Amino acid sequence: RVWPGGGTYPLQALLHALSLEPDAVYFLSDGRFDPAVIEALRIQNPPSSGQIPIHTIAFVNQETIGIMRMIAHNSGGKFRFVE
Repeated sequence: RVWPGGGTYPLQALLHALSLEPDAVYFLSDGRFDPAVIEALRIQNPPSSGQIPIHTIAFVNQETIGIMRMIAHNSGGKFRFVE
């Protein structure tokens, strides 16, 4: 009984994924969310502490490529865009 309400708030899910200490995280999004997520992830997943790569896959919206690319770059992950 969950209904879509719009909006994307990925930070809590990404932080939870990082807390599980996986080998990598794969993040698929249209990238329409607060760019402050970039800085929060950079702080929580620094290179000095066994950084976990976050591989990002952006789709549909080319305007958000920069946000998704930066998340991947900052974590040592790879970026892809899918139309």
